[in-house]
Amino acid sequence: GVTLSPDGDVFFTGITTVGGNADIEGALVVGNGVAAPLSGFSAHFHADATSNKIQITTSNTGVTNADGAIIMVDSGNNMEILNRENSNIEFFTNNSQSMTLDSSGRLLLGTTTEGYSGADDFTIATSGSTGISLRSASTNAGNLAFSDGSSGDDEHRGLIQYHHSDNTMRFFTDATRRITIDSSGHLKIGT
Repeated sequence: GVTLSPDGDVFFTGITTVGGNADIEGALVVGNGVAAPLSGFSAHFHADATSNKIQITTSNTGVTNADGAIIMVDSGNNMEILNRENSNIEFFTNNSQSMTLDSSGRLLLGTTTEGYSGADDFTIATSGSTGISLRSASTNAGNLAFSDGSSGDDEHRGLIQYHHSDNTMRFFTDATRRITIDSSGHLKIGT
C-alpha cells in the first residue's frame, strides 16, 4: 500500500495506518494520499495516540513542544484546534483571508482589522451593505440579548426582540418589556 519513488515521493494506496506515536518530518500530504517533500520548509507532524493529538510544529520535539498547532479530540469527544503560538488563526476562501480569530480572541469576519474598542469582540466588514440575519420559526422570536450573568434574568437584562407570531418589535430593560412596536406601526410604551 505504500510506494517510495526514486525521487523520494511517497504514494499511499487505500488506507494507511500508523500505530502508536509517530512523526512525519518535512512532508505534506496532498491530493489522493500523496506525500510531497516540502522544499525549504521544516514542518513536523506529530501523531500522539495516547492523547488523541496531531501537532504541527516547526521543530522536531514531539507533542510535548509548546509551539505549533494541535488538532485533537478531548476527553468529552469535542474537536479542538489549538494555536499554541501568540498569533492568529486565519481562514481562507478563494485564496483570500475571509475570517480571523486573533491572538486576543476576537473574531474578525471579512476584515483583519478589529472594530471600535468598546465593541471589537466580533467585527464584520464588507464592501457593501453589511448585516446579520437572525432566522427563526414563524411562531418564535429573534433575539439580541445583553447579559451580565449566566443564569435567570441576568442572561437577558437588556433585550431587543422581534416576535414573528404577532410581528411585533419589543425592547426590554432590566429584563422587562418596556416598548412595543406592533405590526401596524403603533408605538406602545409601558403597555
